[in-house]
Amino acid sequence: MDTGSEQGNASWLEKPIFSNWNISWEMVLFGVILLLAVLSRFYDLGARVISHDETSHVYYAWRLFRGMGYSHDPITHGPFQFHFLALIYFLLGDSDYTARIPAAITSVAAIIFLWRYRRYLGRWGTLAASLMFLISPFLLYYGRYTRNEAFVVLFGVVSIWAILRYLETSQPRFLYWLTAATVLHFTAKETAFIYTAQAMIFLGLVFISDLHKAAWPRLRLKKVFQAGIILAGVFLAASLFAKAAAPEFPLAGEEPAGLNPMTALPMALSGLSLLVSLIAAVTGYQWRNLKVLPSFSALLLLGTLVLPQLAPFPARILGWNPLDYSSYGMVRTGIIILILSAISILIGLAWNRRVWLISAAVFYIPFTILYTTVFTNGTGFFTGLVGSLGYWLEQQAVERGSQPWYYYWLIQIPIYEYLPALGAAETALGVGISRLRGKRPSDVDVELENSEADSKRAPVFALLAFWSLTSLIAYPIAGEKMPWLTVHIAFPLILLSAYGFQQLMANFDSEAFLKKRGWLMLILCLIFLAGFIGALGSLLSSNPPFQGQELYQLQASGNFLSAILIAGLSAYLLWKISRDWLPRQFWISAALSILLVLVLLTSHTAIMAAYSQPNTWFMLMVAEGSRMPLTRSRRSPIEPRMVWESKLPSITKPPTHSGGTCAIMKTSATTVKTQPETCAMPQLSWSAITTTPNLSPLLAMPIMNFNINELSGRTRIITI
Repeated sequence: MDTGSEQGNASWLEKPIFSNWNISWEMVLFGVILLLAVLSRFYDLGARVISHDETSHVYYAWRLFRGMGYSHDPITHGPFQFHFLALIYFLLGDSDYTARIPAAITSVAAIIFLWRYRRYLGRWGTLAASLMFLISPFLLYYGRYTRNEAFVVLFGVVSIWAILRYLETSQPRFLYWLTAATVLHFTAKETAFIYTAQAMIFLGLVFISDLHKAAWPRLRLKKVFQAGIILAGVFLAASLFAKAAAPEFPLAGEEPAGLNPMTALPMALSGLSLLVSLIAAVTGYQWRNLKVLPSFSALLLLGTLVLPQLAPFPARILGWNPLDYSSYGMVRTGIIILILSAISILIGLAWNRRVWLISAAVFYIPFTILYTTVFTNGTGFFTGLVGSLGYWLEQQAVERGSQPWYYYWLIQIPIYEYLPALGAAETALGVGISRLRGKRPSDVDVELENSEADSKRAPVFALLAFWSLTSLIAYPIAGEKMPWLTVHIAFPLILLSAYGFQQLMANFDSEAFLKKRGWLMLILCLIFLAGFIGALGSLLSSNPPFQGQELYQLQASGNFLSAILIAGLSAYLLWKISRDWLPRQFWISAALSILLVLVLLTSHTAIMAAYSQPNTWFMLMVAEGSRMPLTRSRRSPIEPRMVWESKLPSITKPPTHSGGTCAIMKTSATTVKTQPETCAMPQLSWSAITTTPNLSPLLAMPIMNFNINELSGRTRIITI
């Protein structure tokens, strides 16, 4: 139900700017955020040197654009980006700028799509989510970077929305939305397996909850269902514990052949318990009732569509290599694919023939077109169906990145995404305490607009909290820990934070805030925070106050006393102004002032990371180039370029670029032809060096932000 405070609070957002215009203040604010998103994503896209990771994508997309074809390789992820890039090259030409346009487009599209979240996040929550998407350091950085993360954020936002809409309305069109977002994700990056697992686990939990609350025609089988679920959870926990206690094998390939009975046995018992529970549900709750249950329908659809791609799991269990593309290996793997596909088809047709066939077409038509490069590479279908998961399962043991388990929790998120992390933690804590007290969060007024007569309450908080928590668990467990994977943790935290912000504003009386000079309270809160943080920083610094009579010591004491005076005076004024305020309104105003500070700090972090000058070091990327202070024409990032190559003695500063050996890079990926030539390269930035995809695979390694002494006596290759 709508609360009066929410109606009053949202009223000014609903009001039109002018009486004869049907444009509300909410639309204006969202439009401003959208305009800033376009400017921030497209401004100066080509200034930064194409980095090592970007070359893996721009080069093969350029080959596709030039008519040299494309063959899917899991190491560079899915084919979606290559086709999108080739299309942009065809329309706008190939350059450093255009190479990043697909990421910028989808990054802006994700913010646009948030408008559909008004139903679940409310007006204030949607504005907050779009603002945090705008200023998020990771979402901004990778919205200007030729990788797959910007695409995945859009597909993830669509998937979460589609799940909520289908659970609420049971309309098949939202299953088609979910299917489309899922297949595009599978054609973009293998994180689709993690996202699909998150969605299926959540839908499975909702399914268990629905059956627990439902009235069963055969009550005895309900108890069998519940017992099977409990046993499955116990055996699964035992399997995970056994895996954690198993000895580690630091090098890939050292694991003993075959299954580990300590983990395989409880896992098998867990699967058997789930099967017993499912049989009990089909017979006890009856199949005709299960088929119309939204949680079961979405779970079944995702499971049957993805099942053939899980062929590497049984192949590895049988001791086969899913990446064996020999005739014999493909026959073995093909048998598994056929069996899993037959199971999927039979279950899907038994569930809902029409909806499943449409969904299968929505899934496999773009999957086939993209992975076969528009039917020019037939083996691409199988490398996408089996090779994607098979390759990354092998990479799990390699642990690329070599980062500690706390890499995301204690490094990436606290440094960059502290705003959504704090907001999500506060939201989870606040909503959790409210529900323990028997209170429900305030419903948003937008949620009831244009609602279907048979709609149910969507589990908004549960899904956002679950997705955030499982993301925080899944990516630290994954073998590869890279900075760009923080994107997949950040965006669900943003959505959860926005949900909490809506709850905050639902209890905020904006009219009373304006009448009682709330703007003055915000200013005083900011002044108090500045004084308090200044005093605390002075106490914790290496030069604390009251340590002696030296000038620097007296200056430290004076700074501390000034900060204390400012904090004390502002606190007194706050007390005077807020004496007639309700406690809740005061604390909400104080929270808004803290949020304002965090927004400004996050914006600063994002701007510095996305538009930094040379010699600035950030942790958002492992192989990055920076701005090149060289005068050069705008040209394709793939075309042959001149590089300077020289073997130098030990030195402490860059040499004078009056000579050396120049090399003309051929378009062949394996040929480097050198010729003596004079190189005039003034103002070369030694901290902004990168290679080009024209180099051979052995030479195409990232060179970035190095100390000149580290390369003494080695061959240096510098892209102009």
